[in-house]
Amino acid sequence: MHTNGKKYPTILHIAGRYPGNFVPEEEIVEEGYNLIIYNFTDITSDDGDFTTGIAPLIFPNGRQNDTDCGKIGLWAFANMRVLDYILTLDCVDEKNIAIVGQSRLGKTSLVTGMLDERFTFTLSNNAGCSGDTLSRGNSGLPDADGNFAVEKEFRGETVGRITSVFPYWFCKNYLKYADQNYGTDFDQHFLVASIAPRNVCVTSAELDYWADQKGEQICCLAASEAWEKLGLVGLQNCDHYLKPNEKLLEGNVGYSMTPTTHFLSRHAWHNYMEFMRIHRHN
Repeated sequence: MHTNGKKYPTILHIAGRYPGNFVPEEEIVEEGYNLIIYNFTDITSDDGDFTTGIAPLIFPNGRQNDTDCGKIGLWAFANMRVLDYILTLDCVDEKNIAIVGQSRLGKTSLVTGMLDERFTFTLSNNAGCSGDTLSRGNSGLPDADGNFAVEKEFRGETVGRITSVFPYWFCKNYLKYADQNYGTDFDQHFLVASIAPRNVCVTSAELDYWADQKGEQICCLAASEAWEKLGLVGLQNCDHYLKPNEKLLEGNVGYSMTPTTHFLSRHAWHNYMEFMRIHRHN
């Protein structure tokens, strides 16, 4: 955090202990940002136990009803309460606050950005299925060796697969879509579009095929219509699937591809900071 009496754009990072995740804290601060980090398991455990952390406040009997949120909803709620505190700090530019997360916490960042208009920037990293990638067309199947992280057609995770492994992340009613990937009239671009007219930037990783990078880019392109209908700018110059180190950051919807696998990398952080500089509110 900066302590020189000036106000700075502020990044809230809901973090997890994922192998290889990297937060260049000194670089972020030197680039002119405040950075606030907390661990998501301090809020509630990453499992089906709805009696841990803040869960009893929402689920007094420790059980979900069919229409109740899952753990992602609890983490999003925590993000908003942390923001309540952030806005009391003199060093915070309240017009330029971002939420960023990786994987399940990328999904959480998208839900947070949808629910809370005080976040000017929603930054999602490798959120994948049920986050920032389209679900239709994926198979959720490994190759013959049981490996998911390979570039083969239709390898992305499905609603059926993710809800069988992590059902507690979601509302129970979401499991109704496990066998149909939403049908024909809905997909994850609706979630991204719900954040308009504020700014969204999605980052994919070259080797993260399970998150379906092509679906993530198409999802951003499909969501862009929401911004365009509001007279803003969606994803720009999206005429090919991005290669590693390519980025499209000029529109209110940004997208970039890092030369990495499934983790939050230094490349992603610098793309996010560049996106925030381009679209900073004065």
